[in-house]
Amino acid sequence: ASYKGMCYGLIAPGWEQAGVLAKNFEDATWGLKKTSSRPAGGEAPLYEGSDLSTKLKLLGVDVASFGSTTDFWFQRQFDDAKAGPLGLTSTIQVDPFSGLYRKLILNKDLKLLGGLLVGNAEDYYSLLNLSKQENLGKKAPSDLFLGGSSEGDGEDLSDDSIVCLCQKVTKKQIVDAIKDEDCVTIADLKRTTTAGNGCGGCVLSTGFVPKILRTTLESLGKKAFVGISPFFPFTRAELFDIIRVKQLKTYEEVVEECARAGKIPDLQQALVGDEVCKPVVASILASLWSEVPVKEGLRELQDTNDFVMANMQRSGQYSVIPR
Repeated sequence: ASYKGMCYGLIAPGWEQAGVLAKNFEDATWGLKKTSSRPAGGEAPLYEGSDLSTKLKLLGVDVASFGSTTDFWFQRQFDDAKAGPLGLTSTIQVDPFSGLYRKLILNKDLKLLGGLLVGNAEDYYSLLNLSKQENLGKKAPSDLFLGGSSEGDGEDLSDDSIVCLCQKVTKKQIVDAIKDEDCVTIADLKRTTTAGNGCGGCVLSTGFVPKILRTTLESLGKKAFVGISPFFPFTRAELFDIIRVKQLKTYEEVVEECARAGKIPDLQQALVGDEVCKPVVASILASLWSEVPVKEGLRELQDTNDFVMANMQRSGQYSVIPR
């Protein structure tokens, strides 16, 4: 939606606008349900604009721009011609062989005001959160070069630092979910906090969510989850050995013996649309027992095309493959 004559054209502002609208709809109809989540004397939430920082991939190339405020873009602080009169300085890192370009803008107090990243944006979230701080803290400008010490495990982030831009989830919300809700996987955190349910960048290995999950679990004396999917707490090699030793022949038997029973609400329903563990289990069963893949107990593991031995077309019809 247009806000003060501006259309953002980005997914995160769209979700933020939709969230404010949904909240207002909820509050407007609370009297019908005799319930209200709004504190006494509270006001309806208002949309006051969004951050323009974003990370994208264009034609296979990582690109990103971030700013501490919208002045970074509207005042063109990244433009040397504009930055000079404003008393701003910049650091530039260029590697023509790898297609790398990084330009970071700082003021005289060494506050990171924003940056442009092309070719490699792995530390985008780290730099974005740093731009929201008053200064660089213990870092020097040289640490912000790729290959420096700009990457971190999230321990230096404040509790109110946003680690998921799309859903506006803070570090404290992630830590509290791990400590209070017994979240031990990325899937647990996505379900509990909604982090990662947008673009998904924050839950990749370069994002802060996995790092915060690992360090928080370690502080609690726990180990990070390393299973093939949120439903199976085993690696593929471990699962292969279990299925072989216990002579498991069907998917139901594997679920009964190996799934995280008691840890996943409505486990059977959750497994229906699982796109990770089913192909792994199907591969192991096929390797061990060489059964017909569409027999009872195995066919639910197959994709639609394999199950009906035909290709599903856009019209909803099938083109049969001769076998």
